[in-house]
This record gives sequence, C-alpha cells and structure tokens, in this order.
Amino acid sequence: MKIPTKKLKCGFEVSVLGLGTWRAGGMSRNRKTAREDRNIQAIQRAIEIGFTRFDTAEIYSEGRAEEIVGKGIEGVERKKLFITSKVCRDNLK
Repeated sequence: MKIPTKKLKCGFEVSVLGLGTWRAGGMSRNRKTAREDRNIQAIQRAIEIGFTRFDTAEIYSEGRAEEIVGKGIEGVERKKLFITSKVCRDNLK
C-alpha cells in the first residue's frame, strides 16, 4: 500500500492522509510504557508507506507526543515532511 499524494500550489507534495498523534505517549508524561516504542515504530512505518503529514500538539500526553514524533522521524529528510504542532491558548503570549 502506498499513500497517494497531492502537490500544493507552493510545490510541496503532501500525503492526502495524515497521522494524528493524540494518544502517542499515553495520557500523561508520567506514563512511559512499551507503547512509546510501538508509537515510534508506527510513525516510521507510516513514513515507509508514504505518509508525510503528522499532527501533534504540546498538550498531547503533556508534550510527550511531540517527542515521540521527533524520535519517529529521525533520519528522515525534514523538508519532505509536513508536521503540524498546535500551541495551547495559555502559551500564546
């Protein structure tokens, strides 16, 4: 299976599907489990089959999800990925 892509007007090619990381890392920073490795592997497998879009946020698992995405994309040319990370309203200042 290969995920289809769409070329944007700016020239960037992005997968039509994205991978959300809401539960990556568990429900809190203190719950580090073997699932972390499984989440990293899932991100790596997603890249293998053509995912280039990843959605995360600083609030997901109290920031742990962003760290897991970072580990999952290690070694991948960053300019080929489209990563969205949302900021909490309280941190917009």
